Formats: sequence, structure tokens, C-alpha cells
Amino acid sequence: MTDRTKQLWPKTKNEKRISVAVDTLDNVTRRLGVKGPAFLKLDVQGFELRVLNGATTTLRDTEIAMMEVQFDNLYEGQANLKH
Repeated sequence: MTDRTKQLWPKTKNEKRISVAVDTLDNVTRRLGVKGPAFLKLDVQGFELRVLNGATTTLRDTEIAMMEVQFDNLYEGQANLKH
């Protein structure tokens, strides 16, 4: 989160860092045998562009994709309209 996020939502100041395994959406859908047509909903807190970059095969079978678009920098490393 950025300082802007913490300013807008003060309760987010108490953050806890955890480690999680990360994989591409293409690898996950292949491993689970997911077949299209699909509806894709992303809610990944500023990580959207990275998820989409790892979903090129999955996106071919996706008819509808829904995700947030932020016009304010709320998360470190998030894509913006300049990217």
C-alpha cells in the first residue's frame, strides 16, 4: 500500500506481511483443467497487470473480464494509465 492508501483508509496502517506462493493464471487454469468460455474476475489489489501478463492463454478462452481500475496510486507497483 502507498501512503495515499493509508491516508484515505487509516485502519490499513496496521499491516501484516505474509508470504504466499505465486503462480501464473495460465499455470493454475492448466493444472485445474479449467476450460472456456470463462468469466474472469480479478481483485488483486494493484497486481492486475501482472496477473493479465501471466494469463495470455487463459484470456483467449475468457469471454468477460471484470477488474478494478484505479486512477489514484493506492498500491506500490500498480499499473496506471501511463503503463
